[in-house]
Amino acid sequence: EGNTRISGNLTLTLGKLTCTTEAGAARTFTVDGTTEIGPDSGAADQATLTATSEDLLLGSGITSSAYGLYVKQGGTFVGGTGTHTLGSLIVYNNAAAKCTLTSGVTTINGEHGGENYAINVGGSAPTFAHGSGTVTLTRASDTRIRNAGAALALNHLIINHASAVITLASNGLTCAGNMTVTAGEFGTGADKALTVTGHVSITGDLLCNASTVVMGSCIVNASGTLTAPTSSGSFTINSESSSHAFRVSGSGELVNSDGTLTITTPAETRIKMNGTGNLHSLTVNHASCVVFTHTDSAGITVEGNLTITAGQLSTMEQGGSDKNLTVTGATTVSNG
Repeated sequence: EGNTRISGNLTLTLGKLTCTTEAGAARTFTVDGTTEIGPDSGAADQATLTATSEDLLLGSGITSSAYGLYVKQGGTFVGGTGTHTLGSLIVYNNAAAKCTLTSGVTTINGEHGGENYAINVGGSAPTFAHGSGTVTLTRASDTRIRNAGAALALNHLIINHASAVITLASNGLTCAGNMTVTAGEFGTGADKALTVTGHVSITGDLLCNASTVVMGSCIVNASGTLTAPTSSGSFTINSESSSHAFRVSGSGELVNSDGTLTITTPAETRIKMNGTGNLHSLTVNHASCVVFTHTDSAGITVEGNLTITAGQLSTMEQGGSDKNLTVTGATTVSNG
């Protein structure tokens, strides 16, 4: 009936707990310890925790050998629309374990200290949904996220702590929306795939290793660093944001790792290189693509090879002046 706080743990084995009054008015709900949903056996939906439009805090800041929120077999978590803070999250490897995050913001600020996971989704069997919301990781130290089955599917992802070092542990990550590295570091592990449908903004550090990386667009802001995929991985931009497919601004830095940037944006777009570092190899590969070198400096340098597989590369700044182009390796115009 009122805003409620439990100073210990919550175990919801059977039945339903809904964060509203009987009349339907939303209430905040806080559990200082761990929250466990489900009997860990039997059919789905035996135990349900339903959040609403108000704040939900479950195990905020937990770094012991426990998760802030457990969704076990037979357990269902319904995220609602409010602002949530979880110490960490595990969804058990069972089709009867069901978890839908809030359509608002879920902040995860701890981890299971023994397993070193902030998010741990077990295999491809659980029913896990991002709820069209945002996940913000603010753990102030090393931690990992994973889905033990398919790639972990989130909507928007934000990394936001100067001491954070977040690593993909298995099977990659997809973001249906945007990814923002505001502070700290995000790494793809040795070769875990990263796909971001929307825009990637980097003010901290993004390390792509030997991964297959696909982004809608990318900007490396002042003080940000992008360590691009190596030649063993791949790096593709297939859309744009603010008329730019790829941009390194101000004191931002690109470490090219001797890999290739491939632009497949099906429209006029820009590459802007105003920070530190050069492209290694560049490929333009879409029949409708027109890439302009748009930069405040003299031009761009490609340390390796330039390949026009399809489409067009123009050394005239879009709507502006001509820019120099230096290619150290081979230039191949296959088509376009």
